[in-house]
Amino acid sequence: MSEMWLEYGFRYDPMLWAAQDESLQAVLVRSEVLERPQAGDAELVEAEIDRILAAQLPDGRLSDDKQHAMQVTAQQLIRLADLGCLSDRMEVQKAVAAIRGKDRANEADSLGIYEIRAFCLLGLTDDVNIRKEVIAGLQAVMVRQKEWCNFAEGCPWTPVEHLITLWHGRHLVDTESTVIETIKQIADGLNAAGCLSYKDPWGFVRLASTVDHPAAREIVEKEIVVLLRGQGSDGAWGDRSLSVFRALKKHGLFDSLQTAPPLPPDWKIEKTIPAPEAACAWLTWDGSNLWTRSGSTGDAIAISPEDGRVIRRVKLPNEQITGIGWWDDGLAVVQKEPKTLLKVCPETGMIQDTILLDGMEWVNGVTQVGPLLVVGDGFLGCGMVIDPANPGKPEHHVLGGPIPVDLATEGSAVWHSDAWAPALIKSDPAGQGQLLDWGENPFDGFCTGIAHDGNHLWALDAGKKRICRIARIPAPSQAKPDYEKLDLHGDGFRQDSFSLTVVAAANLLGKEIDYDTAFALSSNPFAPGIDPQEPCTSWWMCSGQGLRQDISIDIIADLLGLDVRRLPLPGDVKNEEECLAQAAPMIEAALDGGSVLISGRGWETSGPYGFNPWCWWGIITGIRDGQTAMGACLNGKHDNARTTCCATTWQLSVAEPRIGRAEADVRLLRWAVARIRGEAPFASEERYVHGLQAMDLWIEKMSTGVGFCEECEQKANKGWTDAKDNGAIVLRSSRAASAYLRQRSSTFPAGAQPHLEAAATCYDRIAELLRPAITGEGGESYEQFVGNLDKQKAHVHEVLIPIRQELEKAAQALEKALS
Repeated sequence: MSEMWLEYGFRYDPMLWAAQDESLQAVLVRSEVLERPQAGDAELVEAEIDRILAAQLPDGRLSDDKQHAMQVTAQQLIRLADLGCLSDRMEVQKAVAAIRGKDRANEADSLGIYEIRAFCLLGLTDDVNIRKEVIAGLQAVMVRQKEWCNFAEGCPWTPVEHLITLWHGRHLVDTESTVIETIKQIADGLNAAGCLSYKDPWGFVRLASTVDHPAAREIVEKEIVVLLRGQGSDGAWGDRSLSVFRALKKHGLFDSLQTAPPLPPDWKIEKTIPAPEAACAWLTWDGSNLWTRSGSTGDAIAISPEDGRVIRRVKLPNEQITGIGWWDDGLAVVQKEPKTLLKVCPETGMIQDTILLDGMEWVNGVTQVGPLLVVGDGFLGCGMVIDPANPGKPEHHVLGGPIPVDLATEGSAVWHSDAWAPALIKSDPAGQGQLLDWGENPFDGFCTGIAHDGNHLWALDAGKKRICRIARIPAPSQAKPDYEKLDLHGDGFRQDSFSLTVVAAANLLGKEIDYDTAFALSSNPFAPGIDPQEPCTSWWMCSGQGLRQDISIDIIADLLGLDVRRLPLPGDVKNEEECLAQAAPMIEAALDGGSVLISGRGWETSGPYGFNPWCWWGIITGIRDGQTAMGACLNGKHDNARTTCCATTWQLSVAEPRIGRAEADVRLLRWAVARIRGEAPFASEERYVHGLQAMDLWIEKMSTGVGFCEECEQKANKGWTDAKDNGAIVLRSSRAASAYLRQRSSTFPAGAQPHLEAAATCYDRIAELLRPAITGEGGESYEQFVGNLDKQKAHVHEVLIPIRQELEKAAQALEKALS
């Protein structure tokens, strides 16, 4: 997902809240994020600083917590730094001294993550002694990476807090690559509901609000489902508002969400019956009736699903009830002290069975799945699966959302309402966190119980004293594409495989676009992209040009009227068999829904049709024998096998056009400038470099690598073919860029047209500079001189460096055209 693909945006105007609300969160949003402070805001911030410092103890601590006084002191210093408090204030210096052991740090222990972060944010590391302590602390954190980076252990915020600290310390210790790599793991692991294991999704938003990197942007993109559904009716996100504003503004997503149509509800209410009272909690189904628990009397109450009539009240044996469900022919009741699961007779209230819940923490909700019972744990963030026949061996199973509150059974699956994710979440309790379905919490997030009657989902809205049968609002249906008409073929060296694929996919969905337009709008013609991890340089640009199409496909999607979403395939699996088991149903469901799936990697290279490059784009057409993903690639065949189901895959469906061609052109030129300069969102990563940085890599390889590709040169004296492959791509790309700029120039304002012509001329020069090496006309060809390092160096100075200079000039001209 990128900001241009967002079909829907905010339900409520967050800017109205930011402008009018008097809370400290709104003050900080106005002052720090929007840079629109109002009269009195500075005084409110100063008052908050004074309030925190007023609690300081004589020894400098900012907390009297018996166990965590120093940690809380450090957290308060972080808060003070965030509020703009100066580090030279006497109270701050006193708190710092308390953390450091008055005159010096405890040399036997490294600083904790909060202390490290506080010292970095307060700008204290210019002090030599503090700097040494902070560096030692950061190094200790890095050594323990496997411990805090485990998403199956630790507290819900452990990875986030460590990563934020490491990010703030990156100027002292080389921590950035560790932070970015871990952020990528988080982004890959997030499911379609924005959840990962039992970790707090809002914590991931806070992490992304801190880290200014494209990898963090992907987290925000995946958390937009949480942000839109977690927004309050006042337009804000409570005490998370500052983090949300920061994340969306930092990564360029706020404005698109602000202008997009409001997100419609996920559910519709099919039927409403009255709840017996306003203080009810939890809901379950006994096969005929609904049950809830009275908040005033503690009784379990049976209710008719037809009219809400109270059928029976049963006195429960304990007041500390934290969930009710159904267990065979009786009520399942969980209590928090002592932690126990009871089976209660629905007629008499007598206890029929007891299971001790040893090992559980915050017992929340219970439901039965087949012969097993699932009890939610709101602290450990899991469903405890219990076999009543062998209750001494319960199993912890992570669900599709972090913190279960109430649970309900649908077949072999479990729905739960969640304390953090603003959603009702359906999971496979036999798996580990496999998400099967989800939809927002109904009733503006105030759902206090759920039940499933075998056909329908019911939700308790205690605040409005009602119980509602809800159903998902179906997405607009679309006809399934006719894959018999799929026409995808070409040469990925002479044509752009992504653009060919998009043309074919659009045609399947009834949208028309020609190859030249798609190629131009892909942004690929405007600057080279290289995949430096490809060992054979022949594939540098073929692979590199296709790696960031998640950025530029938004222009084509908005122009044509396509909805583009990343299919949330599993990204972290032990083996391909496990990957397929999880991915195949998702692929089949997307295809059955009429979507077209495109993917840029993962093709089997040695199939029945000969060599099929792994890195060319293509269209997934189905799953064969439940074992192998199949698809159409550039060889014109529709049944090419894929070596993986889990490569990044994009789901295209029909929508309404959202922009005209003029806006598409402007967006494209902005991307072109960013691509040339290697700036966000085209900033370099391990797998790709763009523009001037790609030219630097090309120049270095041509200057130092005899034969350009040493492997090909040593094997068959054919390194020249690798050089020609890359040069030919840039030659045809430059010609396409020049043609596009001249073709579209007349649609721009008169003042922009000379600059577009200047940029087109730059691309003409690039093509002319490369033409002799590709064709042999007017100079030696790659075939003639590659392998001779002196001649390769001459090519660098006479051709490649001038090409780099022309790209710089083109970026300058495009910027002037946009201004």
